Amino acid sequence: MRNRVIGGEFELTELPVNVRGKSDYYSYASGRAALYQILMSIKPSISKVWLPDWLCESMIDAVARSGRDYGFYKLGPDLRMEVAYFVAQNRPISVHDVIVLVNYFGLVDVESTIEELRELKVDAVIIEDDVQALFSFFDNVPHAHVADYCFTSLRKSLAIPDGGLVKTKKAMPVVHGENTFSSYKLQGALRKGFAVDSSEDDAYLSLFKQGEDLIANNFDSEMSKESETLLAYADIKAAAIRRMENAQYLLLELEQLGIAPLLTIKENHVPLFVPILIDCRNEVRRALFEHDIFCPVHWPLREDMAHLSMGKRMAEKELSLVVDQRYNAEDMQCIVQVLKNAIWK
Repeated sequence: MRNRVIGGEFELTELPVNVRGKSDYYSYASGRAALYQILMSIKPSISKVWLPDWLCESMIDAVARSGRDYGFYKLGPDLRMEVAYFVAQNRPISVHDVIVLVNYFGLVDVESTIEELRELKVDAVIIEDDVQALFSFFDNVPHAHVADYCFTSLRKSLAIPDGGLVKTKKAMPVVHGENTFSSYKLQGALRKGFAVDSSEDDAYLSLFKQGEDLIANNFDSEMSKESETLLAYADIKAAAIRRMENAQYLLLELEQLGIAPLLTIKENHVPLFVPILIDCRNEVRRALFEHDIFCPVHWPLREDMAHLSMGKRMAEKELSLVVDQRYNAEDMQCIVQVLKNAIWK
């Protein structure tokens, strides 16, 4: 039996019997496809799309594919738009502009940013990116989701191979294009779930990569039936509770190491990861890899993104510590011990 592996794409050990229920969301193949479909639904009237200066390259690709012009706005240290600065630099902001606000790691107060924008008479279309905030996306708390559109991705937070959801009161297109990447992601997840030792890693990693390489071909594709079924069976509340428990355990241990999280994580926050900034990030990440702990970074910079100031800083120092529902306090302690050895060596 192999040693415990922490991180990487989600594994599956079963596929439930097909069930389809009524959905309150528009569904697409992925988060980037969801963003693309939102933009296409309002495309004729869009003047410019405003994106944050720290983002995943797939967001830029979705906007570029929609054929709209785009620019970037500055993020503050709390990873919220610096609203007054943005308005002063770009006034007048057209009602035909689109502003995309990212709920980083599920820890950013997007609603207060929207309130600030509206108080300054910014009537642009606002899209809330909840790709890193699936659990917030599903919240039905009062005064949440005041953006014109909210969208999320399933595969970042749950053992579901594909799917992007959109929540809006406006009409959205329904797509029926074949999803050509989900089967590879699903096969990879099942192969990983049944792997007994590292000799099988190449097989499932190859399937994951084949799926990843095809995602960009699926902007007009539907969410797979398998993912609809897995979502219907998913225990989202239990996943949220375990994530919060893991995050709070990790935060206490990190405090002893003198490491503060990139963002404040309150007890009722459900984080995608616990993000930290660390000068020796690459060395620490390698040490974690050597112990089968796979913590991602958000996000590598493409050449056309090199001018993004917050993106550049994060690409050099940010590390996302795994806290998802697959793991427990013992796993969190393994992460802490490797961090301690790597930092204090």
